[in-house]
Amino acid sequence: MLGRVIKYFYSEVWSQNKGYFVFFFINIICTATVPFANIILPKVIINEFLSHSDNVKIIGIVLLIIICNFIMGLIIKLTDVKLKRCYVWFEKYFDQKLSKKVMEIEFSDMEDPDILNQIQQVEEGMGWYSGGLEGLSRCFNILMSAIIILVGTSVIIANASPMLFIICLIAVFANAFIVGKINALEIKQFEKGPEMNRKFNYVYRELTETKYAKDIRVFKGKNLFINIGNKTLNNVGQIFEEVIVGKQKWEYFNSLISVLKNGCIYFYLAVLAYSRFITIGEFTMLIGAASSFKDNLQKIIIQIQEMQKKANFMERYIQIMQKEDRSRCDLSINELENPVIEFRNVFFKYPRTDNYILENVSITISSGEHLSIVGRNGAGKTTFIKLLCRLYKPTKGIITINGIDIEKYSLEEYSKLLSVVFQDFQLFAMSIKENIFLNDYNIVTQKDERKLLEKSGVEEFLNQFPYKIKTQLYKIFEEEGVELSGGQAQKIAIARAFYKNAPIVILDEPTASLDPIAEYEIYNDFNNLVKNKTSIFISHRLSSCRFCDRIAVFDNKTISDIGTHEELIQRGGLYEELYRIQEKYYS
Repeated sequence: MLGRVIKYFYSEVWSQNKGYFVFFFINIICTATVPFANIILPKVIINEFLSHSDNVKIIGIVLLIIICNFIMGLIIKLTDVKLKRCYVWFEKYFDQKLSKKVMEIEFSDMEDPDILNQIQQVEEGMGWYSGGLEGLSRCFNILMSAIIILVGTSVIIANASPMLFIICLIAVFANAFIVGKINALEIKQFEKGPEMNRKFNYVYRELTETKYAKDIRVFKGKNLFINIGNKTLNNVGQIFEEVIVGKQKWEYFNSLISVLKNGCIYFYLAVLAYSRFITIGEFTMLIGAASSFKDNLQKIIIQIQEMQKKANFMERYIQIMQKEDRSRCDLSINELENPVIEFRNVFFKYPRTDNYILENVSITISSGEHLSIVGRNGAGKTTFIKLLCRLYKPTKGIITINGIDIEKYSLEEYSKLLSVVFQDFQLFAMSIKENIFLNDYNIVTQKDERKLLEKSGVEEFLNQFPYKIKTQLYKIFEEEGVELSGGQAQKIAIARAFYKNAPIVILDEPTASLDPIAEYEIYNDFNNLVKNKTSIFISHRLSSCRFCDRIAVFDNKTISDIGTHEELIQRGGLYEELYRIQEKYYS
């Protein structure tokens, strides 16, 4: 796993910034060089003192130590700053890659709690659990520096007293065992923590979200949210408590081993010095070398364990990034004209459920046809639209465009066919212009902008805002941001859909938040808006269906009837029943 993580992340670094490795290895070499000056040169100074050498020579050696430490420290500092900039850039780079990948994951998977927990693990695993590329690289830096220092100090100790190896090795392996136990506790925490954190974050995010504030206040839901949050917090606390108590126990043992190790080293070298097997200068050097040998051998073992632990966290990122994209197909829609939509015996049930929402749905929608979909709540109307948009795949049956299964088209290509206003459409904390034109907000012409705003009804309320179309929505980033009425928001969503100029227009309750007059104005100009496009829309206001060529009635999980308004009224049935009920309120 560690090799796979190193290969993946450093391959990405190599592809984006090869200069990173220059600073990285300079930093390692300088970090590894500094200890040798501080181990060897003090021995020289002490021996010179004891031999009554010239003071100028001793001062020269001291200055050499100071200069070496200053130069190396300066280089380390400069490369640290450069590397830190790289780490900040790569943190954003990997976040962006993750965001793009999440957008490619099938919509049905994004409703799977296991997938959501995995994404949460990726975010936390690349964050404070591992530190991402920076955390892994710091371990790598310490490991490589420790290996260089270990080799050097081994040579020094081997020439003086191999017995020191035994003392240091016992202490190191005992410490490695303890660190392994501590890492196992942290991995256990990582396995359980993200799911709890996702619940906790959801509860308190809803309490601070402006769009939920009215419902929470009016229905006095604050205590419910807080109680759920506290329960989740307690669960998180129990996990952390278990880890903290376990880590403390092992850290006590580690401290005891460290004290015993230092005592043994000092006692052994003191005996050698007293017996005149080594000089006072060599005693000082070996104390430093033994301590450095032990510390760096310990660092090597610990950093390997630490890198394996971080790799366990960062592996989740690779799993998400290499998750198969089942929407990738080669078929292009560039030459597709006059799309004819056909549902052939389509059945559907939502993932991880047993009940069918749609059963044996069959319908052909001609190119340029205007189709209205009606039915009681829960009849499967919105699900029908989701299937056409490829947010889900039929459980059985097939959906085709001009006789070709829609699953054979690239999802990116297929989306070019559709302009959709969902019932639960979302506007973003950006300007009105950015919400409508998205990627094209900087290139759209004023002529096209005015034409669209006028046709969609957005223009009529823009004048009440001081910055017109550049007005920022919501107050998340701007104090002057505005909160739109439901009808205003819906008109912006409709404008966004029509700007895309796709051959198939889908509107799920497009006028639900509009008053009857505004609704009439939208539908009165409906044919001008969609022109010769194929249009499908769901509406609970059946009077609006009269603008359409045909009406499909959903009942008992399928299309129970289809025809024009007049045909359905004459035949009676559910449509006629629903229409008569609403007619009383609009007559």
